[in-house]
Order: sequence, then C-alpha cells, then structure tokens
Amino acid sequence: MSELTTTAPLTATGGPRPGARRRRIAALSAAAAKDAVRNRFALFFNFAFPLVVLLAFEFIYSGQHLPNGQPYSDYVAPGILAYGMANGAIFGVGYTLVQWRASRLLLLLKLTPTSRLEVLLSRYLVALAVSLAQTVVSVAVVSLPPFGFHLSGRWWAAVPVVAAGTAAFFALGCLVSSVAKTPDVVGGIANAALVPMAFFSGVFFPLPAVVGWIHGVSTVLPLRYLSEGLSATLAGTGSWHSVLVCTAVLTGFAVVLLGLAAKALRWR
Repeated sequence: MSELTTTAPLTATGGPRPGARRRRIAALSAAAAKDAVRNRFALFFNFAFPLVVLLAFEFIYSGQHLPNGQPYSDYVAPGILAYGMANGAIFGVGYTLVQWRASRLLLLLKLTPTSRLEVLLSRYLVALAVSLAQTVVSVAVVSLPPFGFHLSGRWWAAVPVVAAGTAAFFALGCLVSSVAKTPDVVGGIANAALVPMAFFSGVFFPLPAVVGWIHGVSTVLPLRYLSEGLSATLAGTGSWHSVLVCTAVLTGFAVVLLGLAAKALRWR
C-alpha cells in the first residue's frame, strides 16, 4: 500500500505520469491476484467445479451425437466452459470489491491518486488471466482420449471472445458488488442470475430443443453469445461471421455494463 498512497508525479500538463498509473494498476492487480490464489473457495469454483460438471456430462453422454451429427462432447464443453468463466468473473470481482470495501481498503484507495477506472482495470486483468487459465485447463482435459473433444484449428480466435466475455461478466460482477453488503451475498446473487441464464442460453442443451419464447429471451443474454463464440472457435461449429457477431455483442454488453459499473462503484 505504500506505493499506492504516495502522491503521483505530475507531467508538464499537471496530470499523473503514465508510469505512475501503470505502477498503481500493477500493484492493485498483484493484490487481487494474491486474493484469488489464497481463496480456496474461489479456486474451487473457478477450476474444479466447472471441470466436475463438464466431466459428468462427458461421461453421461459419451459417444452420443446431436441430431445434426455433432458429437455431444463438442457441444457441451464450450457451453460449460462459458458458464464457469462467467461465474468466475462475476464472483471474483464481486467478492473482492465487497471485501475491499468492508476492510476499508477502497476508502484508503480513494485518498490516493487511484481512480475508479484503475481499480476496475486492475481487477479485470486478473479476471482475464483466470478465464484464459480456465480455457487452457478445460480444453486440455476434455481433449484427452476418454472424452474426445475435437479442438478446432481456429482455437486461437477464442482469445478475443474470452476477453470480451470476461469483460461483460466482470462488469456484471461490479454491479453485483455495488448492492451486495457481504461476500456471501455475492455468491447468492451470482447463482440467482447465472443458473437461469445458463438454461435460457442453451449451455446444457441445444436451443432448438426448447420452446420458442426462450429463443427470444436468449438473444438478450450475454452467456448465449459467450457459449456460441467459444463453440465456434474451440469446436469449429460456427462461421467467422458468427465469431465476429458474438465478439461484437459481448463487447457491447461490456461497454454498457462497465459504464454503469463505474458509476455504481462505491468506495465505502
């Protein structure tokens, strides 16, 4: 905190130097990363829980195919990965901000040159690192011979989808933290929002198998676009146009929600 509480050097125009801003963001990111590593509950829900759910579906539907001929493994793996990624982004930032507010760390940061944007950006970098790690671990496990996930050659295009999807759910987590008073409440709100969203977004079963009105609901849910974007890139089930659309929609969600989150962020 000593580095954060010092007065930032000023440029000739009177603003803080970019180097000082980068140091503050790096210090906050390191603090948030340590919180994420030390929190065993968060580690479980970020990595172990999605894998357990994914492997359960893999064993249940092993060798089965969808009506279009697609292996069920190729369908469900990106969807559950998207669910785990969204859960981790919401819970991670929501838990951290509520905890920092309760310990008055955010109030101390307000007394420094640190801005709201720097606080949010530093925490987003940690959330993005977690999402990328989730993707690597999950894909590595389900690609093993017993499960048979077929990784697409365009897997690298998942990076912008992951970045945009993490930003959208990160912003949603920031909004959750603005109304939650304790860390436990964050998990309750996150589950209340994500579980119905997962069913309406076709994470566990194809959308053509559900009634028509659910299709309309799914078009306004970011989890649908994250799931479809990951499926199009990791499993190769969609066109490049689909990848671009999903990334653009998730970016739009992120911009709108981050704007609301920046205004809703409470220091105390």
